[in-house]
Amino acid sequence: MSEAGNLGYIPLGCDLLGQVDYYGAILGKKGLITIEGEFRISKLGLIVDLIKAIDVPYDMISRLTTAIIEAWRLDAPERSLEERAEEMSYIMQSIEAIRSTIQWCKRHQGPDTVRRLDIAVLFALPLMPSDLCSSEVGRVHNLLGQIVDYLSKTDETNMKSLIVE
Repeated sequence: MSEAGNLGYIPLGCDLLGQVDYYGAILGKKGLITIEGEFRISKLGLIVDLIKAIDVPYDMISRLTTAIIEAWRLDAPERSLEERAEEMSYIMQSIEAIRSTIQWCKRHQGPDTVRRLDIAVLFALPLMPSDLCSSEVGRVHNLLGQIVDYLSKTDETNMKSLIVE
C-alpha cells in the first residue's frame, strides 16, 4: 500500500505533490526543449516516478516501468521546436491535472480517495505512443490496462464493503 494509504488521509498526496512540483521545475527550465536528450530523460523520469506513486502491487509497477524503460526512445523522431513546445505544454497540463486532483482529494477525503488519486495519476501520465518503440506500444498499453483493471476491481470491492457496513 502507498505511503498515503498507510498513514491515513492527512498526508494524502504530499509526496506526490512534491514530485510534480519537482518535475514542474525541472521541465519548466528555460531552454530544456532545445536539449532533446535531457528533455526525454526528464520526461521518462516523471513518468516512472508517477507510476511508482500508484498504489498497486509492486510486480505490476515493476513490469510496467521495466516495459516503458526498455521501449523508451531517447532519440524520438525528429520534431520541430514547435512540436516539442506542444509536447511540453501537454506534460505541464498533466502535472497541473495531478496537482489539482491532489488538492481536490485533500478537500474531499473519504475511503476511496487514495484510489481516486491513483486513477487520476494513471490517466494523467504524459505518455505518448511516439515515446516508445512502435513494436512495444501494445505491450505497454496492455500493462496499463491491467493496472486500470486492478484499480477498477479494487474500487468495486471497496464500494461493496461500504454498502455492507
